[in-house]
Amino acid sequence: MEVLHIPSGGFEINGVAYLASGVDTHPTPVICNGWLGNEKNLDLARAVQRAGWNAVTINYSGSWGSPGEFDFVQAPEDAAACVIA
Repeated sequence: MEVLHIPSGGFEINGVAYLASGVDTHPTPVICNGWLGNEKNLDLARAVQRAGWNAVTINYSGSWGSPGEFDFVQAPEDAAACVIA
C-alpha cells in the first residue's frame, strides 16, 4: 500500500494505492466510494489487488480526513483529479 496526496480543488485529498506484486505494469482502476457513507469499498480494492491489478481509493474533499468541505459537485472533480495524477 502507498499513501497518496492528490491535488484537487486547492487541497490535497487523501488516497491509498493498493499495489499488485511484481515489477510489471499493472492496470489501475480508481475505486470511488459512495457519497460519504461508511462503505469505502476496501474489500473490492483488495480483491482487485489479489487479481494482479493495482487499485486506488480516494477520500473526497471534506470526508474521511481529506481537507476541504464535502460538496456533491466537488466529488466527481476529486475522482477526475485522481485519474490525472
